[in-house]
Amino acid sequence: MCPSRPLSKTDNNEGSEMHYLKQPRGAGKSFVFRMATPKALVGSISPFTGKPFGSEITLGTGTRRLPEARKKRDSYLGKVRDLEATMGTDASVSLERAEAWSEAIAKQEDEGSGGPEDLDVRSVLEDEIEHARSLPRSKQPAKRTIERFTKVALRTGYRIDDAVTRYLEERKIGNRQGLKPLSMATVNDVRTAVGYIKKFCGGDGDICLQDIDRKKAQRFQYEFLSEMVTPRAPNGLAAKTVGKHITLLSGIWVWAAQRGFLPEPSRVYRREFCSDVRLPYRDFLGLHRMPPLLRLG
Repeated sequence: MCPSRPLSKTDNNEGSEMHYLKQPRGAGKSFVFRMATPKALVGSISPFTGKPFGSEITLGTGTRRLPEARKKRDSYLGKVRDLEATMGTDASVSLERAEAWSEAIAKQEDEGSGGPEDLDVRSVLEDEIEHARSLPRSKQPAKRTIERFTKVALRTGYRIDDAVTRYLEERKIGNRQGLKPLSMATVNDVRTAVGYIKKFCGGDGDICLQDIDRKKAQRFQYEFLSEMVTPRAPNGLAAKTVGKHITLLSGIWVWAAQRGFLPEPSRVYRREFCSDVRLPYRDFLGLHRMPPLLRLG
């Protein structure tokens, strides 16, 4: 039975069926979920909007029916409480959250701030990073995790291991991005090529895509790979095999640039030679006598 009081009023009693629900346009109109943002979440990226949380969370339910609105409210509230619980843990500086911050910064830079009252996403992020670093040791996320989060969120570094994992996920059969899936043989070849470049960089799992500049790319191709000896290639890798490894690595760099995980955007590369590319690692983008790059769809 519907309550007799006006439905446009928010009942802030925990036991009320109208808790956190309002009808701002009047009775009979759609319900809206509305609550004060928990202090721990203010300034962090909202998974609902992709923008920093302000002082209040307001989300539409898309329904005028109270039972349906309550289900939507409970779902929103559960997600908010889960986010609140992760603050100060490794989950608060996860790779997924770092990517969300990176995308939010890029979006604000592209669109510009709507006004002086708008939060500066980069400043809010830097405050969150500082907060994570200043937590008591018992509550502080691992230092390595914080540094990885910082590099990815500010687009100053994206670990090759993380990039490959995400890249292969987005190129698997049935991927939601609609990209051409990679065969299992190609996936294995990608892992082999990545293993070579990690070995070239000293076997460091924390090496980032941005660490491979033009000179390193050239040395990797013409010195390291060309002199690589394997049981199947005791006299060194054939030029065709070297070209295949470079092509596979190119696919990762192109994907990362298109996804915004590298500091400069790039166009969609579909041919061997591309013009107007200013990325320092353009050797991996097919500009230095490279074979055709993998098609991304």
